[in-house]
Amino acid sequence: YDYGNSHDDAKGNLKSPPELQFQQMQQQAGEPQMMQSQMTQTLGNVTSSLLLQVIHQDRLDRLEDAPQRMTLLRCMIGMLIELEASGNGSFNDSMMANNGTGRDNYGSRRNFNASSGTTNTIPVYQRDFEEAFLGETQDFYRMESASRLSHAGGLSGNNNDVNDIDGENNLALNFNSSSSGKPPAKYSAMEYVQRAKIRLDQERDRATTLALPEPTRTALLRIVETELIERHAKTLVDMEGSGFASILKVVASSPVGAGKGGGESGVVIDHNRVADLAAMYDLFSRVPSSVNHLRDALSERIRLDGRALVRDQETNSAPPSAFVKGVLAMRERFDAVVTDAMRGEKKAQKRMREAFEDFLNADARAANCLAVYVDELLRIGLKGADERKVEMELDRVIVIFRYLSDKDVFEAYYKNHLAKRLLGNKSGSEEAERAMVSLLKAECGYQFTSKLEGMFNDMRISKETAEKYRAYKKKEANSPSPPLIDLRD
Repeated sequence: YDYGNSHDDAKGNLKSPPELQFQQMQQQAGEPQMMQSQMTQTLGNVTSSLLLQVIHQDRLDRLEDAPQRMTLLRCMIGMLIELEASGNGSFNDSMMANNGTGRDNYGSRRNFNASSGTTNTIPVYQRDFEEAFLGETQDFYRMESASRLSHAGGLSGNNNDVNDIDGENNLALNFNSSSSGKPPAKYSAMEYVQRAKIRLDQERDRATTLALPEPTRTALLRIVETELIERHAKTLVDMEGSGFASILKVVASSPVGAGKGGGESGVVIDHNRVADLAAMYDLFSRVPSSVNHLRDALSERIRLDGRALVRDQETNSAPPSAFVKGVLAMRERFDAVVTDAMRGEKKAQKRMREAFEDFLNADARAANCLAVYVDELLRIGLKGADERKVEMELDRVIVIFRYLSDKDVFEAYYKNHLAKRLLGNKSGSEEAERAMVSLLKAECGYQFTSKLEGMFNDMRISKETAEKYRAYKKKEANSPSPPLIDLRD
């Protein structure tokens, strides 16, 4: 240093040679920290780039020596996390955090300063890996799912040879990749559902293998669920030939009769298709808001089928008993869908009940048809049936009765039919008659069935009176005749 000369600082003030020497020593001491920060940022960028390339290849199922490479990736991610913990792998960022919450829409972490509205000291793991990793994941599955569904077809789409889009900057647009150059395969909705489940399991396993922190893992799965399920829920429901609505139509149109899958009632339920519906429900339940599309499809199918039955009654193209049998078959099939496919969900049960109530209460026709059906059942259908059969058939009737809003209309029709059966002695079983009245009483109370029970009492009194009269006449016929008195005397 030139001790004989003075030096000016930035403001033009004179500094003595020792003072200038001290300032230079401070600057030299700060250089290693700056170099360390630059090295950390560079290391983070390079490491993250390598990590993303390997993960991308693993998603395409093209990674050679996958177990060894994934173990290496786990160590590299651990290194980034250690840099973060040491305090050396951080930088300042003055940009606003998303929504002012310190996290993005998928839960990715941000170190947010609420008082200044800026992010401070974002660690290298979050900046150079987590954000890039989650962004690449979102792009990958958004393009992949859109590609499959944009060419979606019917149930016959089983070709797994798909066009492979490869390259350094390209993402996979397909589930099963090859270099055959053929057009993309047409995925049915159920094929898409199965592949989406596989993708979710793969991402969960990959997150475990890489020992990703819990916040990263949560954000990762949320992104995959959003891109594979939430964005395409409506499409998967409405897809012609293979969507939830189409499969539901197949289940609803199964023939009635003793056959495979038919129960004691003779209603055939396609359990294979119900299992398909269950698979789609299980996938959608990962994103609860998506299940609304399934409930909507269920409700719409019930209303459409129910209104078709009502139209048959309006045009007199089917007898009243056929209407009730159709409703009973509908109820049994859709109950299987709600119970088995939709896991007995309360909201689905409510939507099913509301849909049945909607078409059954359009007018009084349903109440009349149900009364006619019960009349035929008690006159002919249950004659000679055992107690178990009687109980099962009457319980099915009560299920439909519960859907009727104006039950007094049914009571009026039922009372007329009951009177004809009792007066004409056409009832097939008195026990079944009384069992039906007991069920109605349990549903609506004593006041509802008081007149019906009064009719049974009247018949009992009439029968007892008739028996007493016959006994008297018989006794009179068997007793000796009294002596005749000659009135002429």
